[in-house]
This record gives sequence, structure tokens and C-alpha cells, in this order.
Amino acid sequence: MKKASHESYVGKKFGRLTIVCLRPELKRTPFYKEFCDVVCDCGHEKTLLLESILRGTTSSCGCYAKERASETNTKHGDTKIRPRLYRIWENMRGRCNNPGNTSYKYYGAKRIKVCNEWDHYEVFRNWALTHGYKDNLTIDRINTYGNYCPENCRWVSRKEQDRNKTTNHLLTFGNKTQCITDWCEALHINVSTVNKRLRMGWSVRAALLTPIKK
Repeated sequence: MKKASHESYVGKKFGRLTIVCLRPELKRTPFYKEFCDVVCDCGHEKTLLLESILRGTTSSCGCYAKERASETNTKHGDTKIRPRLYRIWENMRGRCNNPGNTSYKYYGAKRIKVCNEWDHYEVFRNWALTHGYKDNLTIDRINTYGNYCPENCRWVSRKEQDRNKTTNHLLTFGNKTQCITDWCEALHINVSTVNKRLRMGWSVRAALLTPIKK
């Protein structure tokens, strides 16, 4: 059977590509691979290797790969929201379910769990988007000894979440007791500086009121 000449492919469609004309002047040495001009279903025109088209390794101008990437990004919802929300969901489940997670000792080891319904990302995402999620907020458990579930979670700022941590250190100065974060905010001093002073045995008064040497 006589092998079809390359000219016979002109006008034919392969995948999303229709061959418009051959470009023999662009033959690549030493293998003399031939190029051709194509038009894609999306309307883009390109010059591609004829061999790649005939073998099926190239079936579009590149639009198909972009569509697949877009589908992957939007599989769980909005492309802007999904990456951060998905990471929050993954990290939440990791620290509760994975003993190899560096934070597991503070969560899973203390029997803090993620509710069964939030084992499905779509359910968690729908709850988040209807309960105040914003890109600058973090998920916080209202009862720090309770589980991750709709009735015990909310979206708060990082500062507010830090105040709610079980590891937060409460200080009493004068007749007032509050966490280090609040004291430092009121007195305009760095939290790490106060923590360091307290570890060194300073009194609460000295740790909070001693000016920082420049």
C-alpha cells in the first residue's frame, strides 16, 4: 500500500488542530522533520511539527492543557479562594489525624478531632464561605479543648486567635489580668521581649515597664 504524502494531510483535522499548509522551508536537520501551519478550534494559529500532530502527541495549540489546569484549580470552587481554604482544611486534618505532623502533639494527641462531615472538603468549604471566611482570617476553635466542627469554629484575625491559645500566658499587673499580647499592645512593647525577660526571672512589672535599650 502506497504511503500517503504529507500533502494529503492539508485540510484534515487532528484533535483540535486543522492543518492549513506545509512549511517545507522549515525542515529541521538532520532528521528533516517537517513543519506545518495549523489553526486550532479556539482560533489560534501556530506552526508545529507535523510528526507530533500525526502521532497525536500534539492535539491543540496549548489551550487544552490550560483548560485542564483551570478545571483542576476550580474542582473545589472559586480559583482565588480554593488554594488557601484547601490548605487550611488539609493542615487542620493533618494536625488532628497524622502522628507525623509536627503539631499533632497539640491536637490529635490531645484527642482533638475533625468532625466527620468535614472529612469532605466541599462541605468544609461551603461552611467557610457562609460563615465569614476572608483571606486575612484564620480558623479558630471557640472552646480550645473542643473539636473542629461547625458549632465550635469561627473565622478570626491572627491576633485574636493568639489570644485564644491554651498556651497563652496570662499576666497580672496591678489589679488587672490579661494575656501577654494585650499587655504588649497596650504598652507598645514586643511580645518576644517580655517572654524573654520572664524566662530570665524578671518580675512582671520589670518585664513590662523596663524601657528597651537602643
